Amino acid sequence: MPDSEREKLERDELIEALSDRLDGMGEEDFDLSALDEYFSALDDEAPLASEFDAVSGEKAFREKYKELFEGDRTAGPVLQVLPAKRRPRGWRLAGRIAAVAAAACLCFALVCQGMGIDMFGFLAHWGRGEFTFETSDHPRPDNLKYGPFDTLAEALSANGTTVPMDPTWVPEPGGCFGALKTEVTVSREAQSDLFTADCRDEEGRGYTVEVRRYDSIPAARVDGLGDPEAIQYVVDGRSYFILQLKDELSVRWIHGSMEGSIIGDLDVETAQALVRSITEGSGAGYHAPDPDRTPPMGNDLQSLLEVMDLDPNLAPTWLPEGFTKSELNSGNGWQNVEMIHAVYDDAAHEKHFSVHLEWWDDPAEPVAPVFAREGGGAEEYEHNGVTFRILDDGDGLIVTWIAGRVSGYISGDLTEEEARHIIDSIPQWSPDRPQSEKPGYRPSDIVENHYDSMSDALAAYDLPTSLAPDFVPDRFVLEEVTATEMSAWTDITAAYFEGEELFRISVKVFADEEIAGSGTTIIIKDDEPVEEYQHNGVTFYIMTNNDRRSVAWKSGLMEGMISGPITTEEAKQIIDSMG
Repeated sequence: MPDSEREKLERDELIEALSDRLDGMGEEDFDLSALDEYFSALDDEAPLASEFDAVSGEKAFREKYKELFEGDRTAGPVLQVLPAKRRPRGWRLAGRIAAVAAAACLCFALVCQGMGIDMFGFLAHWGRGEFTFETSDHPRPDNLKYGPFDTLAEALSANGTTVPMDPTWVPEPGGCFGALKTEVTVSREAQSDLFTADCRDEEGRGYTVEVRRYDSIPAARVDGLGDPEAIQYVVDGRSYFILQLKDELSVRWIHGSMEGSIIGDLDVETAQALVRSITEGSGAGYHAPDPDRTPPMGNDLQSLLEVMDLDPNLAPTWLPEGFTKSELNSGNGWQNVEMIHAVYDDAAHEKHFSVHLEWWDDPAEPVAPVFAREGGGAEEYEHNGVTFRILDDGDGLIVTWIAGRVSGYISGDLTEEEARHIIDSIPQWSPDRPQSEKPGYRPSDIVENHYDSMSDALAAYDLPTSLAPDFVPDRFVLEEVTATEMSAWTDITAAYFEGEELFRISVKVFADEEIAGSGTTIIIKDDEPVEEYQHNGVTFYIMTNNDRRSVAWKSGLMEGMISGPITTEEAKQIIDSMG
């Protein structure tokens, strides 16, 4: 293209021309230098600062990410340009954007590294329903099968999940809503695969089922655990936490490396029917465990309790013959409650049972769960001064107990003799935590300080007071400012209220670069796109979640969040008022 013609093009037209040039190249005649004229023209539109050492920057970049340039010479080049195939222009859009973005990102990465900016410290990306700050050390494999699928069960099965995680019962029209239609989507999110079924009637009423399958088995935050308003509903040895939100009902549960949720226009009875159908819907009482997802942390509950600085004597030490551990996970919830859950499986005889333990920091708080098939005629069995209640659930037995800070249950395919033997194997546990706690793990080890303003809190930790915005919408009244110290970070949060509506501003400061670069922050959002807003050289990501706005930013050891019922314009005003 002649220079005179190229000079007349706007930015978008230049990108279109660059795309056409790339489309016209094949593997044999690909020449990156032929694209220099387009990059030069694009640079004229928004020139970059020149005060940086480009040579050392490129050297550092190529050394750190040499695999991108070298690759496996025996296997051929890392990057290949396939022979071009002309397609209708509408179908070329995604390919054009990807090609231009790849070239632009590589050039920009070299420039940033030369300026001393480590753009690979973290990445911000967003999918259908979440925004994520994620470090570049976490790979994001994408070997999913995306469908289309008619049901969530089909999507899970096609992607190798064998354990039941989706409801098989669909409410009949005339109850909470009309006839439901289901839309199933599969997406790759931060360190996890997300499977979603959105069930809605013609008026938009209904509910959404989400199953998140993590790459590893993390300790989970269990919404509803410990909340006095929540119902812990137990079906087939699995705990579902049902919690009424402002306008919707939420159900959440975990299973090994998977996390499930149902949220929508539901009443408690409908929610309970949905979760019962997850394991009862097929009519089979036994479901084989997922062979590809083995539990971590040793071979028993005791090892996990030790990791959590809890007394290993809380757990039974005897298993019926033939049973082996098939699931082990932990979580924490509201009111400083910690949960440990294990499932034991006897595949030869198609039997399983679970052991569920909860430790409550306040011994006055423990709440007993509700069992879907709790039979009558409970028998009380005493052991080490604790009363265990043994009940028949129709298919097996349920054992429940509450003693001091501990509550628990055992549920599954057990005889009464086996249940008693398991109870007898629980040693005498201490009513208090062991004295050899790991610093920073216990909720009681957290230090919380209170301040009159966010500026005061920031100053107390030698942080720039300019991080506290000068502007907050007048309708919000400051309730409190807290600084929560943990071993890995300090979180400073200002909480404002308009009636019952919460608006908050927070700054998290990590203890060191390793911690700051090793985690993932996930923010729930709706389907609307994320807006990037620049202020003082920092990118602020503005996103929506229905009538609420969230703003996320990250810089060095600091990570910030603004969240509440504000408009996008107000969000920008708040950002601009930060020094």
